[in-house]
Amino acid sequence: MKLPIQETPSYTITLPVTQQEINFRPFLVKEQRNLILAREGKDTKEIFGAIKDIIEVVTKERIDSTKLPIADLEFLFLQIRCKSIGETADIVFNCGECEEGTGTASIDLASVGVDIPKVENKITLNDDLMVEMRYLTSDDALIIDGLSEADAIKPILRRTMVRLFDKEEIYDLADFPDSEIDKFIDSLTLEQYNTMNDWISKAPALSHIAKYTCDNCGHKNKILLRGLDNFF
Repeated sequence: MKLPIQETPSYTITLPVTQQEINFRPFLVKEQRNLILAREGKDTKEIFGAIKDIIEVVTKERIDSTKLPIADLEFLFLQIRCKSIGETADIVFNCGECEEGTGTASIDLASVGVDIPKVENKITLNDDLMVEMRYLTSDDALIIDGLSEADAIKPILRRTMVRLFDKEEIYDLADFPDSEIDKFIDSLTLEQYNTMNDWISKAPALSHIAKYTCDNCGHKNKILLRGLDNFF
């Protein structure tokens, strides 16, 4: 005689940035280790590695999670967490008023959305030149992890620039070596660089306003949570 095995439910969501439809199931007890690693990871590589392992196991489609925009990856993981553990998370925050007490915010994780800026992904650099951009992925984040702000400039731009357009040609940057792309980056004016960097910094992200009351002074706090790490 064999013990009964439960049927696992499946769910469908649409990723907010790429609009890709994903089918997934909750993760099981045997996969809990990866969840713990994702929650308690000490560095970017460990956290994204654990998230990638979970997503690849529970999704029905063959997706390369490392190529998803970070906001899509985090949104998908949060939805998997909701259906696997529960849709509510109680998170303790310090009080922003007295700075001595704390308060607990009960967050409906299923209602957490992604803040997507209404900006074009093509940036006009001058009258003759335009650049097409894309959002950073977890794969990109691993490459720039640990780099100083100065050292990260070129790797970030190399990975977020997709094509260049002038009045006569379209240049697919995947066809050019890093050395050639670096020459182009070095030729940017500070104004052009700042415009591109501003676009990158406004990338979509998980976003939610948490409310809680301080147990010391009674102040009613509000805090904006952005990015997956704020929800653990």
